[in-house]
Amino acid sequence: MIELDEAAAGRPVTMQVGERVRITLPENRTTGYRWQVGGDCAGILAVEDDEAKPGSGVPGAGGERVWVFAAKAEGRCELRFESVRAWEKSSTGKTASFPVAVMKG
Repeated sequence: MIELDEAAAGRPVTMQVGERVRITLPENRTTGYRWQVGGDCAGILAVEDDEAKPGSGVPGAGGERVWVFAAKAEGRCELRFESVRAWEKSSTGKTASFPVAVMKG
């Protein structure tokens, strides 16, 4: 399992078909911002898990959003994440992008 976080954004990731990558990004759901997955990886990576983990239990504390993707086909793509508020169509918070290359195992 390849582990990535916000600090790894922008760095190329090379995987083998069948390998998995876990991406963990900070998310404070009380602010209304939630991460949305974008990019052109739908034919190459499959989402296996998408989980919001709450913070410390203190009201308003931030938590994490964790995705697990499985490499299902060879190719190159960019996995993009945007932190957005659903009711604000033109406003974007943070963004994180991960260039991915999947090779045959």
